[in-house]
Amino acid sequence: METNTSSAGHKNFYISLNYYKVIGFLLLATLSITTMPFFIKAQVIYLTSALGLLIAPFFIWKIKWTPLFQMTFLLILFVFLHSLIALLLQVNIGGNIGIRLFAWLRQLLTFTSGVCVFFVLRKALIKLSDKFIIRSIVIGSLPALILGGLSILATVGKMEGLEKALVSIRKLIAPLGYQGVERASGLSLEPAHFAFYLGVVVIPICLIGLIKSKYSLIWLFFLGFTLLIFIWTFSSTGFLTLLALIWGGIFFGPKRKIFVSFLIIGSLFVLIAFIVFPHNYFIRIFKILTSGGQTVTFSSRAFSILGVLLNPFSYNFVGYGLGGTSTYLSEAIPPEFQTDILKVTWEDMPRLNSFIAQFFVENGFVGLSLFVLTIFFAIKEAKYSQIKLAEEKVTDYFLKIFPAVLLAFIVGAIVGSLSSYMCPYLWFWLALIDSRYLKEFLQNHAKKIS
Repeated sequence: METNTSSAGHKNFYISLNYYKVIGFLLLATLSITTMPFFIKAQVIYLTSALGLLIAPFFIWKIKWTPLFQMTFLLILFVFLHSLIALLLQVNIGGNIGIRLFAWLRQLLTFTSGVCVFFVLRKALIKLSDKFIIRSIVIGSLPALILGGLSILATVGKMEGLEKALVSIRKLIAPLGYQGVERASGLSLEPAHFAFYLGVVVIPICLIGLIKSKYSLIWLFFLGFTLLIFIWTFSSTGFLTLLALIWGGIFFGPKRKIFVSFLIIGSLFVLIAFIVFPHNYFIRIFKILTSGGQTVTFSSRAFSILGVLLNPFSYNFVGYGLGGTSTYLSEAIPPEFQTDILKVTWEDMPRLNSFIAQFFVENGFVGLSLFVLTIFFAIKEAKYSQIKLAEEKVTDYFLKIFPAVLLAFIVGAIVGSLSSYMCPYLWFWLALIDSRYLKEFLQNHAKKIS
C-alpha cells in the first residue's frame, strides 16, 4: 500500500511539473510576439499577456502572499477603483461617454492581461529550472531573430526576391505595423518594440547563459548574432535601453568585466555598422535633429514627457483614470505639444508615447507612487533571496542582473513609445523575483519547522 501511495504521489508530481512546464514555455517563448495578424484597432497585442489572461483563472487556488504580491495587489486594487470612480464622475459630468467607456474597458483589459503574466508566472517559475527558463526564451526568440537576419541579408545582398517575401511576411503578421526590411522588427509591431524586447529580455538571458554555461563559445556566437540584429533595428529607444543595461551591469553586476567587454565590443559593432551603412535610419534622424529639424517620432515622445512636466496645474496629479487620455489629452498636455502626439496615435483614441508619462496622467501621483513601491519591494525580495542563497554559497545570476534590467526597462519606458499596460516584460522579471523569494522563504520556513 505504501509503495502504491508513493508511486501515485510521484505520478501526480510529474503531471503537475509537466503542467507548469507547458504553461511556462508558452508564456516565455511568446514574449517575442507583440503583434497579431488581425486588423484590430490596437497599438500592440502581446501574445504572452493574452495567454496569461486566459490561463490566470486556473491559478486562483492556493495563492501564497509575499510582500511583492501584496504590493502588486494593492496597486491593482487602486488602479481599478480609481479609474472606476473617474469614469463615474465623467458620466455625471457628461461629454463623449461612448469613447470614454470604450477606452476604459480597453485599458482595463490590457492592464489586467499584463498583471496576469505576473500572477501566472510567479507560480509556474518556482517549478522550472534556470536551464528551462533560458531555453524557453531563447527558442521563442529564434523566429524573430531569423527574420531580422534575413532582413540584413536581403538589404546587404540586394536580394529583391527575399525582400519581397519578407515584406509579405511582415504584412501578414503586422498589418498595422512596420513592414520594411531596412530595419529589423522581428515579430514586433515596429523596430523600437523589437529592440526593447531584445534589450530587456533576450540580451540579459544571453549574458546569464554566457556566465552560467560551460558552452561559452556557443553563447558568444548567439550573443553576437543577437547584438547584430539589435543594431539593425536602428532604434534610438533600443540603444538607450541597451546602454542603461550595460552601465547597470557595470555598476551592479554580475561579472562586471563581462559588461565592460560587452560595452567595448558592442560599440565596435555599432561603429562598423554605421560606417558600412552611413544612410541608416538612426543617422538620418540624428542629422535632422542636429540640423535644427524634428521628426514626429522624436517629438511625440519628447512632448509626451515634457507635456506632463510642464503642466503641473492640471488634474494629472490626481489622475484621469484608465483610458483618460482618450478624452482629456487636451487638458493633460499643453496645446503646442498635442499635434505631434496625435499624429502617431489613433485620432479618436490618443495616448502618450511614454509609459511612465501615461501611467502618471491616468493614475496620478498615488498610482505612480504605488508602482514605484512595487519595484522597491521587488528589489528588497531580490536582496533577501541573494542573502539566503549566499549563506548556502549559491549565486543566482537572474537575481544579480535584475537591477541592470530594471534600469534598462525604466529608461526604455520613459523615452520609448511603449506605453501599453499589456507589455509583459517587467511583469516577467517581477514574477521571477517573486518566485525566487517564495522558494527561499518556503525552504527556510520548512527548515525552521523541522
